[in-house]
Parts: sequence; C-alpha cells; structure tokens
Amino acid sequence: MVYEEERLNIKREEKTITMGLIIGLIIGLITGILLDILILGVSFFSIIGILAGSLINVMNRNKKISQ
Repeated sequence: MVYEEERLNIKREEKTITMGLIIGLIIGLITGILLDILILGVSFFSIIGILAGSLINVMNRNKKISQ
C-alpha cells in the first residue's frame, strides 16, 4: 500500500514538473517574441529617424545653396 502511494505521488510530481516545463516554455517564447518586436521596433524607428534627419539636413543645405 505504501509503495503504491509513493508511486502515485511520484507520478503527480512528474505531471507537475512537465506542466511547469511546458508553461515555462510558452512564457519564454512569448517574452522572447515580445522582446524581439521591441528591439526591432526601436532599431527600425531609430533608422527611420536618422534617415529623416539626414534628408532634412540635405534639403536645408540645398535651400541655402540656391539662395
């Protein structure tokens, strides 16, 4: 009897461990994807900002030259 109870307890622990691993993997994937989007978004917008700034500078120079 005691042996069977221990086996059941071990099975329960294995189930909780596997559930924890699955939940951890899902949470890790979600956070990883969110972080990638944040990093890519920040770099993407900074590149757009740099390009826009350089375009504005070039246009201002052209205006000064034409005047």
